[in-house]
Amino acid sequence: MQLAVPEPLPQLPALPSAELQRYFAPKTLAHIGRVRVVPLGFSGLVKETVLAMGLPTEELPFDWLQISDAGLLHFLRKGFEAPIREGLGAGGQRPMEKRGFFDFATRREVPGTSLMMCRSHLHSFWHDDPADPKVRSKFEQQFERFNVLGKSGDTLLFVRAVATTYELGRAWELSQALSKKFGQQAVLVIICDFQSSSTGPMMVENVDDIMVYFLEAEAHKDQAPYRKPILMGLHWLSGKELPMSIAADFKACANH
Repeated sequence: MQLAVPEPLPQLPALPSAELQRYFAPKTLAHIGRVRVVPLGFSGLVKETVLAMGLPTEELPFDWLQISDAGLLHFLRKGFEAPIREGLGAGGQRPMEKRGFFDFATRREVPGTSLMMCRSHLHSFWHDDPADPKVRSKFEQQFERFNVLGKSGDTLLFVRAVATTYELGRAWELSQALSKKFGQQAVLVIICDFQSSSTGPMMVENVDDIMVYFLEAEAHKDQAPYRKPILMGLHWLSGKELPMSIAADFKACANH
């Protein structure tokens, strides 16, 4: 696996999430039937792509965060209230925090912007200040929407751009956590960025609900950088026959 990491790395405009939502909001919406595309990070570029493609999407908790796969697994399994460290807040800046999702250890102004960065060992807020009561209220509504996604009866296409290909080793774990929370209608597309050799979709033998897409660096010249993986995921769900590589297991997938 060869990487072609661009300089500088792609990033979102330095705007609060509400402004990002308006900035990328589509003029018209695409019709994709009974499918919901749900961003799972690693960064807000997944949400940016969903909006830029005109896909129907609600405001949800992981839209604009930077979050590790360990953070995702924690919140999926234990909920947004569960502490993210032993003795929540002890010895840090949030000694009275009751919700693990809002807990952070580092708080800094983002130079040259009006933004405040708040970071824990699992996730970081760059476009929302979790110390702001209005932001917290907004997230509370997003928690409620997220937790009932499985009750809609729609197919849920979760999309995760991995922070590192090591995450592929935990792809099955993430898929199982999604299925346990939302039911068998949950499927997962995992995007591995900045590939310079082999690109395109891949599935693992005997695993029917995870597709891995190896994406070329040039895709980030588009305002919707993850357009191809998401479209491929939608085609996959529609039953179209697709050119697809098959790996024996996720270790082989990561080393293809």
